[in-house]
Amino acid sequence: MPHLIALGAALLLTGSAWASPYRLQLDNAPAYRLTTTAPATASQPYAAEIAAAAHKAGVDAALVHAVIAIESGYRADAVSPRGAIGLMQLMPATARRFGTDDPRDPQANLQAGTRYLRFLIDRFPARKDLAIAAYNAGEGAVSRHGGIPPYPETQAYVPAVLRHLATLQGQAGKAASRHKFTGQPAWQRHEPNGSAINHSGITVF
Repeated sequence: MPHLIALGAALLLTGSAWASPYRLQLDNAPAYRLTTTAPATASQPYAAEIAAAAHKAGVDAALVHAVIAIESGYRADAVSPRGAIGLMQLMPATARRFGTDDPRDPQANLQAGTRYLRFLIDRFPARKDLAIAAYNAGEGAVSRHGGIPPYPETQAYVPAVLRHLATLQGQAGKAASRHKFTGQPAWQRHEPNGSAINHSGITVF
């Protein structure tokens, strides 16, 4: 019993000497969590709504972003001189054709616009350039000319959309390559001071 009392006294006397650093070590131990690389388009306006509409229509969200960037610059209130409306610049007749009477509403505009884009992709399979041309000039014009119509606007529009699409895809590729296994989740390490360092595919905070 005396040796137990002595041990207890020693612990009381020395506890503050070793317990505090020990607690500090636990409190400051890094934590790890599994995260995925954010898409290149995640910071764009209406990103969540665009992703949902694109998924529902079965269209590449990056292509939808590229069309919107060139068509309206992400302005939901955009109206062209010809009367095209909203994010995806739908003519009222086209909007009605693909399910909305209110193309000024961003979500309705996206739903109808992505359905229209899906229709054009199916109409011109394996020819993304023709689907994009048809989005600008109409599928009838593309069919009549057997290719991209010789309209200056459409001739400029198609490469502009394709360039923007390539830029988005390039950004996504660079983001994915930051960690070892492309497209796979990355481990993130969190430190209490909030700093972050990326090293060999591991983001260290």
